[in-house]
Amino acid sequence: IPVQAHKAIKDIESCTEDSVSFMFLFLGLDISNQPEKERDNRSHNTWMYPCTDYTQMEKDIENAKAFGAPLPMFVASGSAKDSSWDQTHDRNKKTVVVIA
Repeated sequence: IPVQAHKAIKDIESCTEDSVSFMFLFLGLDISNQPEKERDNRSHNTWMYPCTDYTQMEKDIENAKAFGAPLPMFVASGSAKDSSWDQTHDRNKKTVVVIA
């Protein structure tokens, strides 16, 4: 790393602190082998929480070191929300986004 870049990185590191970050996971699925009765074709979003005591969960997240506490996840299917998906794409192809 060039000296100027190294100094700039150190300057940034000295004035920052841990913060929350999110991971976005975009999936393209082939559900050809999934039995029809197991498929969830509803158009909905799902929040998945690591516990049911939300107040305590918020405290745990706030007091944890970076990546030290499980975070909620948001899951949605864009293909399920698109009413024309089956006409324009193979019905066994689905899209999902996970934000954690």
